[in-house]
Amino acid sequence: MPYVDVPTATWIGSKTPGFNCMFLGYKLSFDAAKLQSLYPNYDDYVAKVRASVEKLQEQDWLTEENADEIIRNAGEADTP
Repeated sequence: MPYVDVPTATWIGSKTPGFNCMFLGYKLSFDAAKLQSLYPNYDDYVAKVRASVEKLQEQDWLTEENADEIIRNAGEADTP
C-alpha cells in the first residue's frame, strides 16, 4: 500500500486478544526533517504515491475509486 511504500509515519500495530481478525494500533508521524529527507518536495511525494497506486491497480489490488481517493488524499497532505 502507498501508506507503507511512501510513508509519512511509522505504523505500530497490535493484534487484539482472541481470534477476531482485527488489528489495532497507532501511528507516529514523521517530523519535517524526516519528511524532507524522504521527499525533497511536494511533487516528489505525490508522484511516489501515484506510482505505488498505479502498480497496485495493475495487479488488481485497488479499484479505480480507491486509487483516486488515495491520490486525492496525497494531494491534500501537508507533505513534505
